[in-house]
Amino acid sequence: MHGRLADILLCLSQRIFKSESFDLPLSRSDLSDLTSMSTESVIRIMKDLKDDKIIEISNKSITLLDIPRLIRISEKG
Repeated sequence: MHGRLADILLCLSQRIFKSESFDLPLSRSDLSDLTSMSTESVIRIMKDLKDDKIIEISNKSITLLDIPRLIRISEKG
């Protein structure tokens, strides 16, 4: 599940916004729909990524702090 959310965050960063920092245009519910996970799982995984200092979250703004690590999570799950 971590890999699916990492995929979405990387896609938003690299393909859509072309920046490591961006305002998340999707709700947690939208993210859960995109990743086929429950909203609770999305929230928990986002917190895990934040606690591990892979991403930084401030309101709707997200900054990818450790892109190589996020890519590894995306590839391996």
